[in-house]
Amino acid sequence: MRIVIVTFLLLGSALAIADSAAEQWHDAIVHNRVQDIRALLAQQNDVDQPTEYGKTALMAAAGAGDSELVTALLSAGADPNATNHLDGTVLMFAAGSGDPETLRRILATGVAINAQASNGWSAVMMATAKNHAELLRELAAADADPNLADVYGWTALMRAAFDHREAAFAALLEWPGLDLEATNRNGQTALHLAVIGGHADMVKTLVERGAAQARDRNGYTPQAIAKELARADLQVLLDTTVSGD
Repeated sequence: MRIVIVTFLLLGSALAIADSAAEQWHDAIVHNRVQDIRALLAQQNDVDQPTEYGKTALMAAAGAGDSELVTALLSAGADPNATNHLDGTVLMFAAGSGDPETLRRILATGVAINAQASNGWSAVMMATAKNHAELLRELAAADADPNLADVYGWTALMRAAFDHREAAFAALLEWPGLDLEATNRNGQTALHLAVIGGHADMVKTLVERGAAQARDRNGYTPQAIAKELARADLQVLLDTTVSGD
């Protein structure tokens, strides 16, 4: 009987330690504590054990731009193709990190470069939102598609033009095959959105690149929007554009 009790106590203790380790791993991922992930890695049987929202340690490391931990996790068998509950990928986390080496190490695994999350965002869009020009150039070199649109029809260029992500905007304009005339669900182009955002520098650049003055779904051209916004400076810039009618 004593042996049974001792065995039961030892088993309970082992399970408690395992639960504690699992909780520490979970908390380290949730709070992006990469040093804790590094410390716990040696005792972690399943390096892909996710949080309840599907986030893995590799996503946390990639998002933190910790290329050394990314390499260690990949060596330990972490899945670079894992997705979270919103279909976000490890590559998207890396694209938002700002660290080129982290992005390169994930790209080297052969992941799907043009994968899109449930909201339609891609790695290109993530790097654009974070204004990471160097990472956009890395993605361009790896043949990523700059013209993918999210669920609202917004492309990376539209996002850069509206949010005034200057570095990303410049990097996107270097991209072969970039579509200046893509439209979102409201029929707006990047030029429309640069005008709405009030960004004269981007309006000027798009005009110089030959962006057309198409009409959106409400019949507004960029010129008409500039007039509505009482932006005479933008109207002057737009006087030189070609009509999209």
